[in-house]
Amino acid sequence: MVASGLYDLKHHFKTALHEINFEIKKGASIKTFFAQPQQEADSITRAEVLFANFVVQHNLAASIADHFCDLAAVIFPDSAIAKKFYSKRTKTTLIIKKCLALSATDRIINLCREMPFSLMTDESNDKKTDK
Repeated sequence: MVASGLYDLKHHFKTALHEINFEIKKGASIKTFFAQPQQEADSITRAEVLFANFVVQHNLAASIADHFCDLAAVIFPDSAIAKKFYSKRTKTTLIIKKCLALSATDRIINLCREMPFSLMTDESNDKKTDK
């Protein structure tokens, strides 16, 4: 690890090598260095979460995920996201349990806190009265 002080930084800014590198990269924004791979990774993650949400909303079996990964690559052969989409049964189940379920639980808790509600019960589920 390099320990540099304010003097070292000011001295570095005045060097010829820094000036050359600064001029080369002057027109480029920071996004050009980091955005492209991260955007693709974010898009793949987004697709996997949306697919898991689709499975939940339509009450589909998690085993459908095993076949969908291969199907997506065949249906969309020119899509880089479809080629790298890999959310089979285990990953889809984890996304549902660890991400979507937590979000849904938080939403339900907030709704219960904000809006009045009531619970009804009857004696049909009371096992104490059975002889």
